[in-house]
Amino acid sequence: LLKSLERPRCRCHGAHWRGRARTRLGAPQGTFEAEGAGLRVAGWAGLSAYPFLQEANAIYFCTASYDRGRQPRVAMAGERDFAQALEALGTLINEKKRKPDVGQSWEQAFKATFVFLDRLGLTDRLSEMKTIHIAGTKGKGSTSAFAESMLRASGYKTGLFTSPHLVNINERIRLGGRPISNEKFSEYFWQVWDRLQETSTPDCAMPAYFRFLTLLGFYTFLEERVDVAVVEVGLGGRLDSTNVLKHPV
Repeated sequence: LLKSLERPRCRCHGAHWRGRARTRLGAPQGTFEAEGAGLRVAGWAGLSAYPFLQEANAIYFCTASYDRGRQPRVAMAGERDFAQALEALGTLINEKKRKPDVGQSWEQAFKATFVFLDRLGLTDRLSEMKTIHIAGTKGKGSTSAFAESMLRASGYKTGLFTSPHLVNINERIRLGGRPISNEKFSEYFWQVWDRLQETSTPDCAMPAYFRFLTLLGFYTFLEERVDVAVVEVGLGGRLDSTNVLKHPV
């Protein structure tokens, strides 16, 4: 079923590894097992942008476990461009069954956000950033856009973090009212990615997709020295990733 296993796109997490697999034409959708190079592929997990298409040599993200006696070689991502950043980001998506990305509960996963901030050196810097934190059931995205527009029209250098994106992931992080460029997204993405990889531990490896993007948004706004950041919650609630903002204005 597998033509080849390519280099992993992130480091090993305990007894699990996330990488990519290349299929042959007619490879079945759904879960299967195949062994190679000490790896046992347990199933697929990926972005909606990478559906289970019946295409020759189509690349999909997969999860795999390995024989502890034959640990796969850990490699950094290849070219440090925007496309590679999106591929690496896709490996942070959890499997279909929703489960915490760190620990055994969502409470533990939320607390890990503070650990990730420390590992990125953002804890003190984030407390100094002026933010407007917007939550709600309906209209929070529009309210965030209105607030950012008014602040920008008043002469402030603004950052805007919203979700989800409609077309391109750049829409989630805006600078001065415009989606972040592919070049800046890639630059800041790899800075955050590498730092989290270097400080990874078995108990707290990498954040999941939305948590990573939240950290990336904060990192971007701090590096760009915005005057004020408007931050929309994700799903909201006490355990939302954005609730690490201690003193929103």
